[in-house]
Amino acid sequence: MKKVSAILLVFVYMCMVVPVVLADESEIYGQVEYKIVNESYAEITGVNSAGNISALIIPEEINGYPVTAIGAEAFYEQVRIESVTIPESITAICEWAFAECTSLKSITIPDSVKTIGDEAFHHCTSLESVVIGDGVENIGFDAFGSCTSLKSVTLGNGIKTIGICAFAACPSLENMIISQNVTEIQNGAFYACTNLKSVVIPENVTKIADNAFENCKELIICGKSGSYAEEYAKKCSIMFELLQDSNKGDINGDGNINSRDISILQKYLMGMAELSEEQLNFADTSNDNVINSRDLAALQKKIAG
Repeated sequence: MKKVSAILLVFVYMCMVVPVVLADESEIYGQVEYKIVNESYAEITGVNSAGNISALIIPEEINGYPVTAIGAEAFYEQVRIESVTIPESITAICEWAFAECTSLKSITIPDSVKTIGDEAFHHCTSLESVVIGDGVENIGFDAFGSCTSLKSVTLGNGIKTIGICAFAACPSLENMIISQNVTEIQNGAFYACTNLKSVVIPENVTKIADNAFENCKELIICGKSGSYAEEYAKKCSIMFELLQDSNKGDINGDGNINSRDISILQKYLMGMAELSEEQLNFADTSNDNVINSRDLAALQKKIAG
């Protein structure tokens, strides 16, 4: 009896101290691997290795769980991916999420996304076009660094800070319009963008690191008279030009004059929206210092060509 009891005690003790090896949390759903976090949302963790995927579509929900995050290194070095569709459910693109996706050609980040993590799109050497939605407030460290084919960047109006080295070493980038709510451009944000010729900087920007545009030897900064942009250009011996009327009509400051600007002006004329002083200047397309239906007609004519 004592022998049986001793064996039983040893068995119980072993059950208490032997570690339990957990299986990989990720599961497969269509093109992606995912995990459920806190029984509340799904996070994309990788690509379904069984597929040869070039056109990646991120699902909006998986088994009833909203897909809200693209996890760290989820698609790191997935060199076959050429295009990505990101749904409005996504709120975070984590660090290194698409880094080294060297065949990715363009990316549109929806308004739902609030954060772009450090090095999220680092060294995507085929990436030519980036559109960032209005929900993003900060662009992380080196987020689009070394994207050597990058030619077109549209910044959302929610962005307040362009982070350290955010667009560093992008030699194909020639023109840049900083969106109107940006207040700070950090160290090396556009470092070694060697063909960058013009950057439009709005009046809200009040802090630019001394080396933000280092090794951009052909650069001309465009801005308003008396603005911090003008002061910065002089301090750093960069050529400065006053903004010309060619920007008239670009009310939302995204670098394009289109139906979105018409919608903003219509809402303002109906009393449904307010415009900043800078926006009012861009809205005055008839150049009569009064914002009215004539400006709306002039804007519509300008877009129609």
